[in-house]
Amino acid sequence: MEGKVTPPENDHSNDDPPLWLSPSLPFSPSRETYIIQIQKDQVYRVPPPENTLFLQRIRNQAQENKNNICRCSKRLCYIGLAVLAFILILCITLGVLHSVLQPKPPSFSATNVVVKNVTQSSGRKSNSRLQFEVTLMVKNPNGRMGINYEKDGKASFAFKKKNVANGEFPTLYQEQDASTKVKVSLVGSNQALPGEMDKSMNDKKSNIPISLDLKMKIPVSTRFGVISWDMEKEVECKIKLSKLKAGTKVSSQACETN
Repeated sequence: MEGKVTPPENDHSNDDPPLWLSPSLPFSPSRETYIIQIQKDQVYRVPPPENTLFLQRIRNQAQENKNNICRCSKRLCYIGLAVLAFILILCITLGVLHSVLQPKPPSFSATNVVVKNVTQSSGRKSNSRLQFEVTLMVKNPNGRMGINYEKDGKASFAFKKKNVANGEFPTLYQEQDASTKVKVSLVGSNQALPGEMDKSMNDKKSNIPISLDLKMKIPVSTRFGVISWDMEKEVECKIKLSKLKAGTKVSSQACETN
């Protein structure tokens, strides 16, 4: 009888040892990937640092320019106010001086008139012209200011509103409260003289008095120190001569200054 070999009980010599989980290690779940979709207008981007520095530099420069403009504006305002204040003070000073000094225009009077018949030759022709030399007494009535008679002063003689001679008023300076004799030369034109003037001048037996109007436009300036007032004066003298030839005398005269 064949014998049976009975395997020993609980023979686990060939089995692998059992696996044991360490209780100290936590259980790690499996990793998963999620895809999230966000609308484009909801994405906020953070600018790089160099952009921030660039913007800050621009802001600082703009603020500096603004400060410079404010400083320049303040300086211009101060300069403008100073100029306006100076002009205002100067105007007030001139007004006070004008009211205190009260500059007056010069006065004129005709003292003598010399009449000459001047003959001028041009080739075979000879022309005769009247030449007047008027002596005026000019008085400066201002006790504190001198008067300067500027250039371009004009003078003219008229007979019954017809111009018969022209000349210039001389330039001169007159001290305060002074009287000066001034000679004004006037030369007649080539035009024929009015009948009364021609008869008074050429008729030896005739002594017809002649009335002439002397008109002058004179630019003058009154001075007080470095301050001056400029003006143009119009002077009209009505002069009556005893005759229009040598030896004439001033019968009457009256001058008015405007």
